[in-house]
Formats: sequence, structure tokens, C-alpha cells
Amino acid sequence: MNNIKSKDMTEQEVRRIAREESQGVFEKSIAAVTEQLAEVKKFSQQNQKTLARLERLLLGEVGINEEDTLKARATYAYQYAKHNSELQIVERAVPALDWFEDVSTPDSGETESRLERLGKMIIFYDRIKWILGLLGVTTLINAIPILRSVIDWIMSFN
Repeated sequence: MNNIKSKDMTEQEVRRIAREESQGVFEKSIAAVTEQLAEVKKFSQQNQKTLARLERLLLGEVGINEEDTLKARATYAYQYAKHNSELQIVERAVPALDWFEDVSTPDSGETESRLERLGKMIIFYDRIKWILGLLGVTTLINAIPILRSVIDWIMSFN
């Protein structure tokens, strides 16, 4: 009865309670660390799989042509851009594009552009070249005097 009424604890009881509490805290922290290690291991395995996939994409796999890898494609794109930069392809194409735009635009007061007229002349020549072949004309330069003499001959009937 004296024990129950006494609120003073002995040193051994305090040590026992402290040991039990520290052991409980230690077990909980061990469980938390173990759980975190399992997550880190899982994350590490996922990273290894991702890195392996990236390496296969970059360097290719066994049985894949070397030119199908990302490394080969990036190298090709770099070499292509470098070559075009060295040759100044874009800078040299600007005058040709300006000329094409000028030829494609109708002059003021005209309904068709010079390019459309040239296209019509080519189509016309394509349609009459068999007639010129019958007359023995092989080039357009040879056709001009013959066409002139044919036109003069037709005009002589008037």
C-alpha cells in the first residue's frame, strides 16, 4: 500500500521507463529509415531503367542502324546547318527570291505577270513543236525565219 501512495519513483524505475521509451523511439525511427531506404531503392531502379533507355536512344541498340540513332541525327543536322552557314545559302537565295517575287507580280496596268506570260509561251511552243518538226525546225532560233516566211506566204494570198 505504501507503494501505491508513494509518488516518488526509484532510480531503477526511471531508467526502465526511459529505456522502454528510447527503445520505442529507436524502433520507430528504424522503421521510418527502412521505409525511406526502400523508396530510394525503388527510385534508383527507375532512374537506372530511364538512363538505360536514354542511352539506347542516343547510341542505338544492337541491330539498329547507326544512322537511326539520335546521336547520328543530331550530328547530321549540325553538319547540314554548318555547311549551309558556311556556303551562305540563305544570303545567296535572297536575290533569287526577290527576282521571283518581282517576276510573279503583275506590272501596273497589266493583268498577268511576266512569269505567267512566259508559262503561256512555253505551253504554246509545246503545242506547235510538232508542226515545227514537220518543217524541219529543231530549235526555236531556227523556227523564227521559217515562221516569218510562212506568215509572209499566208499574207501574200490577200
